Order: sequence, then structure tokens, then C-alpha cells
Amino acid sequence: MTQVIDIDLIYFNEVDNDKYVYLYLEDDCWCAYERSAYYLVAKDFPVILAKEVVYDGCEIIMKASFNVDHMRLPLIPSAVLITVADDRLLFQLDKAIDGFVKWKKAQLGSKPA
Repeated sequence: MTQVIDIDLIYFNEVDNDKYVYLYLEDDCWCAYERSAYYLVAKDFPVILAKEVVYDGCEIIMKASFNVDHMRLPLIPSAVLITVADDRLLFQLDKAIDGFVKWKKAQLGSKPA
């Protein structure tokens, strides 16, 4: 089942996101973007990282994905599942994780778009 990415919703959720992991179902993968992707990586959750080009090539965002068969609960230690929908999940972390801006800058410099 393919879901259409709502990039405006992703930006809205991620712009000031300091302790949530938003997951979106796309085909047979759960996907996290920007800060949510970083939080998964920072907590050593096994994901595939990629750059996603949006807004007609004007913006690049980071995407982390994993197959639905690899979903486990708890998703990461100390994360609480707070919202469940058919195509979205929301987890709350116990505390904020710093370092997103530095991480994204490093990723943009190392991975092809």
C-alpha cells in the first residue's frame, strides 16, 4: 500500500520537534523524516538513511526507513507509543536529544541526493 507523502505535514511536525518520533507508512516501510529520523539513528535503531528531494528540488530532507516486519515495541528504549493510526505512529521520547543540525549537515555532505 503506497501512501502519498504530505511534506507540509512533515515540516509542521518536525520544525520544533524536540522529543517525538513521527512514523509514516509508505509501501511496506515505516519512514521517519528530519528530527524523527535523527532520533532513531541517535538511539541506534537500525534504519536505512536516504535524502529525499522535495519542493521541485529546492529542498532536501533526511529520511530513515525500515521494513514493517522489523517493527518492535518499544521502538527505542524509553519511547512511549502515544498515537496509532492506519498509516502513522507517534512515539514520545523521555527527553530531548540534541545534535540534529550538526548531524543533518554531516549527512547532506556525505550522501548523494
